Amino acid sequence: MNADWYQYQIAGEEALQEGDYACAETMWLAAYEQAKKFKKFDARFAVTLEGLGEALWHQGKYSEATALCEQVLEIFKITRGLDHPDVGVTANNLAMLYKAQGKYEQAEMLYQRAIEIMTRSLGPEHHDVHYLLTNYKDLLRTMGRSSTLESKASSPVTAEQLTKSGQYQTISIKPQEKLIDTMSQDRLMPVQVGETTWAQYRQSAENALIVGDFAKAEEMWHGAMKRADNFKESDPRLTITLESLAEVLWKQGKYAEAEVLCRRTMQIYEDTLGMAHPDVGIIANNLAMLYHAQRKYAQAEPLYKRALPIRTQALGADHPAVTNLISNYQNLLRATGRSAEAERVKYEAQSITSGRWTRSGSYQAMTIPLSEKLHEIN
Repeated sequence: MNADWYQYQIAGEEALQEGDYACAETMWLAAYEQAKKFKKFDARFAVTLEGLGEALWHQGKYSEATALCEQVLEIFKITRGLDHPDVGVTANNLAMLYKAQGKYEQAEMLYQRAIEIMTRSLGPEHHDVHYLLTNYKDLLRTMGRSSTLESKASSPVTAEQLTKSGQYQTISIKPQEKLIDTMSQDRLMPVQVGETTWAQYRQSAENALIVGDFAKAEEMWHGAMKRADNFKESDPRLTITLESLAEVLWKQGKYAEAEVLCRRTMQIYEDTLGMAHPDVGIIANNLAMLYHAQRKYAQAEPLYKRALPIRTQALGADHPAVTNLISNYQNLLRATGRSAEAERVKYEAQSITSGRWTRSGSYQAMTIPLSEKLHEIN
């Protein structure tokens, strides 16, 4: 196969998403041969090591994955800094590899370091910090030692969050393709004197949301939409606009209008990110809630069913956003006379593994007030 690094990378990612780890390993090995020609701190090199390490991890090839993960950790320490979240993420991955090989002392030191970094970066109540604490507790139990983190790890998560799409990758593949500041991007488009730019509409809309003026926010996001319709589907400003306008419409009970925007967003993500991407799961849940609110149960159910495994794998069965999704799905089943099936939903979610190889980078979240969780439709 005669291909460049980017083609091998795409093929490797697709194979990982499909669970074909042997194929993923082959593609990432080919990418690695290309990456060896790059400079030491070329971002593509670390991406390759991460992708190949993940494929090896899933196949139980822990020793080989460890060597790659150690390289990634050293690269991130130098290029990102000792306290960067990507260092914490990679330290956790390496700790899992050491634990799997019975190297408990090395694993313990890395878990402690990862917890310190991620707690400082994300806060003690963040689901990724809870995930880390769970891994660390499991290690201490394996070593026959009582966990001093029990009370901290079991503290309740009080924030009700719906993860907003748009994964922020800290690794930049092509520096020349990095996002330009939105104000600068607007300047690249022809703008008449006195015409409002997309960034200005966005700022006005966000200011209106802060004071709870949803009508004004809707007006401003509609203005942003007129600008965003000229952008390419790969331009994140388009999906930001679609999602934000849908959110404002949701808050005003304009479900049918929000539904149209959500469907468009989902199609873009399926085309650009793949069917199993976490952002697809997020939009599937949002769209399911919109259908549910309109009592379109037949359309909502397959979307809840699709969103549940994606969101559970990304966040864990006990995350508030997942439990909210489960509650909505259960209420839909009860509303359609399937109470017994509703009771099984929680157990099915808990059976989905939450153990995962974590990639560097994190995605943003948007808060939905508790009063807007949907749950019961009378």
